[in-house]
Amino acid sequence: MTQLPSHKIPLLKVSEIIELLYYKNNADISEISKYANIGTSYTRAGIKVGILLNIIQGNTKDSYKLDLDVENYISKSSDKNNRLNMMKHYLQKWKPFISFMNFSLQGYSPKEAISKVNVLYELNCGNIELLLQLLIAWGKELEIFEFSSDKIQLVPKLEAEYENANEIIVLEDNIATRLYIINNLGQAIFNFLQDDEIKLLIESYSKIQTNPNDSIHTTGKVVEDFLRAISKNTDVNVKDKNGINQLVNALYNYRNSIGAQENKIHSKQYNIGVAISDIRNMCGHDKEAKTERAWNVSKLAAISFFNLSLCTIRSIYLYVFENKYEF
Repeated sequence: MTQLPSHKIPLLKVSEIIELLYYKNNADISEISKYANIGTSYTRAGIKVGILLNIIQGNTKDSYKLDLDVENYISKSSDKNNRLNMMKHYLQKWKPFISFMNFSLQGYSPKEAISKVNVLYELNCGNIELLLQLLIAWGKELEIFEFSSDKIQLVPKLEAEYENANEIIVLEDNIATRLYIINNLGQAIFNFLQDDEIKLLIESYSKIQTNPNDSIHTTGKVVEDFLRAISKNTDVNVKDKNGINQLVNALYNYRNSIGAQENKIHSKQYNIGVAISDIRNMCGHDKEAKTERAWNVSKLAAISFFNLSLCTIRSIYLYVFENKYEF
């Protein structure tokens, strides 16, 4: 069962708790309470939020262990905006929050959305109403969305980015990119991807404008990691395989224990995978060995490759796990 805080504590106060633990990881409850200027019950609630959002990654009787990214936001010259940005960084990485927003933006009421999230992520949350109140309060505090008349709406700037995500633009807010990814992949596939793979997709999208070659190469890394996960789930041994081409070949030309061919992916998915591999290889080398010339890759190619990769990931997932023919 997911351990929720007992109180609805603002994320700014949670950030103060994290700040002290960054400087003094063996601080006790009394010290933390004084530093954040809150009662001990709120302090314990704030620590639970830190654990929930994976900012606090472990603790003993004597000390707390924090995620390494905390260092990027907290400095000796304590700054409120830095700390709020830190909380936004971790909240948007927490998949239940992004899924809650996605369901809400699809037209479900917040209560319906939080109920779906509770089941989807197996939170086994005993107090769904408290979880709903927390997410709404945090989303408003970080100026991610507005809440009125039992409806969630992205703040204007974020909504504009999300609605124009198909264009070749740089999304300044990672939340818009995450919503774009989950909306195109679907909930199940978004959950299937590892956190570091989603992080790479966001990194790739951010490079479309400035470095199309690097964007394509990074997206290709996600496709490769995804194919390895599919291989593991279908019992295809790919330990000696490298690159997308070899992975799709292993999945398509798989032979079972009696030597009979047992295709794990469709021939069209294999062909698309080979094409994705070729496009990625265009961007992975400065010059081709035969011609000694490098490919010049456009922004259009990078955004197209990004979307093609999302479509292929979704198609293979649905084919393998749900026996669906979709692209």
